[in-house]
Amino acid sequence: MNGVITPLIANYPENSTWTIGYLLIHPNYQRQGLGAQFFHVLEQAISPNKMRCVVQEQNGQALKFWQTLGFKVVGLEQSKLGQLVNKTFVVEKVNRV
Repeated sequence: MNGVITPLIANYPENSTWTIGYLLIHPNYQRQGLGAQFFHVLEQAISPNKMRCVVQEQNGQALKFWQTLGFKVVGLEQSKLGQLVNKTFVVEKVNRV
């Protein structure tokens, strides 16, 4: 699909889990359903038991996107670099086998 970039990591952080590094949609193609369409094709192709990703705390639009795809917030991670604090939600979707 043009305008879609996503890295995937298999079996991380545990076996049978696919981790989505990020899902980027070119601004010209956003809000057209391409992200959801891409995700559904990906999900069918790899048939994962579980998928996970992290979402920046301040990115409410991305959090809502993942939640509409069936992901649930399972944690909040925080990292510091000097005075900067980065907070991310960990979201997961478990597929029944």
